[in-house]
Amino acid sequence: MIYDYVPKEYEGNILKYKYSGVDQSLLYKYIFSPIANFSLKIVPLWIAPNTLTLIGFFFILIPYLIFAFMFGNDWNPDVPQWLLFITTFLFFTYMNFDNMDGKQARRTGSASPLGMLLDHQMDAMIVVLEAQNVSQSVRLLSTINSNFIFACPAYMFYITTLQAYYTGAMELPIINAASEGVLSVGLFLLYTLIAGQDAWIQRLPWFYNFTVVHSIQILFLVLVVTNAPFIYLKIYRKNPKQFKEAFLNSIFGIFIIVSNWIVILISPANVGGTHLRQLFMITGFTFSAQVGIIQVYHVCEIPLPILRLPGLLINGSLVLNTILAIFKLNPLPEVLLLNILAPIAILLQFHFIFNMCRQFKKVLKIDLFSLQYLQKQK
Repeated sequence: MIYDYVPKEYEGNILKYKYSGVDQSLLYKYIFSPIANFSLKIVPLWIAPNTLTLIGFFFILIPYLIFAFMFGNDWNPDVPQWLLFITTFLFFTYMNFDNMDGKQARRTGSASPLGMLLDHQMDAMIVVLEAQNVSQSVRLLSTINSNFIFACPAYMFYITTLQAYYTGAMELPIINAASEGVLSVGLFLLYTLIAGQDAWIQRLPWFYNFTVVHSIQILFLVLVVTNAPFIYLKIYRKNPKQFKEAFLNSIFGIFIIVSNWIVILISPANVGGTHLRQLFMITGFTFSAQVGIIQVYHVCEIPLPILRLPGLLINGSLVLNTILAIFKLNPLPEVLLLNILAPIAILLQFHFIFNMCRQFKKVLKIDLFSLQYLQKQK
């Protein structure tokens, strides 16, 4: 269905938008960026940046589909070595492509708000897909642990997007989820490939007898604790009048992200244990669509409502139905509601991507996967 996410009166702001952002990570500056620059030497100038973005997305989607087909909702599987290798190799390759697409855009003079939005949308969806790949690869053993691997990076992604909306710039600190956080995921996969899945359940006597798998949670928590307060502080300093609105917006995002935990903890039917993948799809794609809406509103300078209907209806109905199930008052069986909401969340996400690309292409008068328009301008 055709739908304009940007009202007509705001379309002119698409043409005025100038990206403002910086990644202060030393890891990005001295390792990731040089590798991407070197890799671009073999990429032809006629390759559109959005093509690199889409290829990078498929590097994550392919292992996800294999995991989903082979293991379904088994979160303690014996993953074959060949699949661990493919997942690890393609993840590191995705990391490089994720840095290459923006550089290719600047290299070809084709940088645009559409390319930025598409790149961030792919990254947001990758958060939920890769969380599932990692969960089954490293044997997180519990649904709570698996959801933790999704919730922390999703939360950081969400509030960083809010920072861009309320301050006008996306500023990533010296240690951030986009660089160090992403690398940590790759290292988890590499460690699993080399040491085996059982290495994660070994206990560490020198570290309060925690299992190695707890290192994932601790590292992710450290990234959140060391980054989130500074993001809120930047918003407050740059835009104190709207800080309350920004904070409430972050609470709405937290509700969407942690609704999985609510269902996992209180579901009488234990749908978190039996249908976690569907839960991931509902919360993950609702999260990524909400991130996309914030970014579009940022580009077009549209006032951002605190409560946005798709997220409120989908995740709200999920949580409400689960609470009612405790008292046997739920209007729909829990599993049935999951199987209804999961495809709805996925369809709404791709409905947003399709219509966002369609509208921005029309306003900017550019192609999505071609640089032919540049040749016409020369």
